[in-house]
Amino acid sequence: MSWNYNIKSITPKFLITGHSQNEGDNAHSVIERQINRAKKAGSIYNPEQYVSLIRCAKKTGVPYKVL
Repeated sequence: MSWNYNIKSITPKFLITGHSQNEGDNAHSVIERQINRAKKAGSIYNPEQYVSLIRCAKKTGVPYKVL
């Protein structure tokens, strides 16, 4: 079996850590900041508190849905 490809070069490309972003990254960042602020103010005792914090994390627009 003969493989006769006409490939002259291959250039691998890698994303640089911290230099890629999508809207999911933004949502996670906003939620993480909200939770960290709440932890500084006091303890989080039950999962319902996390639900409330996530819903209130976004300051503008439609709040995040928590299922």
